[in-house]
Amino acid sequence: MVRAPATIRTALLAGFMVIFAVWLASTFYFTERLADSQARSAEIQSRFARGQELLVELCGPSGRRLPMETGTHFSLADME
Repeated sequence: MVRAPATIRTALLAGFMVIFAVWLASTFYFTERLADSQARSAEIQSRFARGQELLVELCGPSGRRLPMETGTHFSLADME
């Protein structure tokens, strides 16, 4: 039986360790990016829902414009 030299075993072990490290690092990176994108998505959905609520307050559920007092103005600052 022929035994593989120690250098080949060492090289194979080092190669597998490098592949495992790259796999582990990429998993961590993509998990972080997924969490960030989910947080951004939740924030966007929250702003959209708030905008819809403001539209209902302004126009009513039927979508028709409600009578407003003269001189009443809305701005983006009112949304926050």
